[in-house]
Amino acid sequence: MRSNNLYFNSGEGKMENQQIVLNGARTVTVIDGSTEFLVNNVRKIDIKAIEHNKIKISLGPQVAFVSDNKKIVINEENDSVCIEMLNSQEQLSKYTNVVNKQEAKGIIDYIQEYAPDLYTFEALLAQPIEELRKLKESMDDLANCY
Repeated sequence: MRSNNLYFNSGEGKMENQQIVLNGARTVTVIDGSTEFLVNNVRKIDIKAIEHNKIKISLGPQVAFVSDNKKIVINEENDSVCIEMLNSQEQLSKYTNVVNKQEAKGIIDYIQEYAPDLYTFEALLAQPIEELRKLKESMDDLANCY
């Protein structure tokens, strides 16, 4: 099963409006604890903060879901999308690790493409995400100097 992370929010920091446009109508499942809510034929998802402790997720022009939990993850799996409200620290840690791994892969791919002789792939895999971020930031700073 192919899975692609579309959006992640750990509930910290400022919520900014986010829009996800899907390439074709999809079935979207919203999971909040043991409650599931299904909506068919969704083409875009708008994520908006309402108040400090609430989040509004619009699923197309007709349907909206409001939750007091701002810890959410949105994953695309094959032809459907799953929006999950994270209700435990264990769930949050699991998805934080997934998002960090995806970010690390993106940074490693970037470094390998633009500076292939700088580090070996194995050396980059051994680096923690914070170090990879610093490396990419340094590369971006150097690129902006020219």
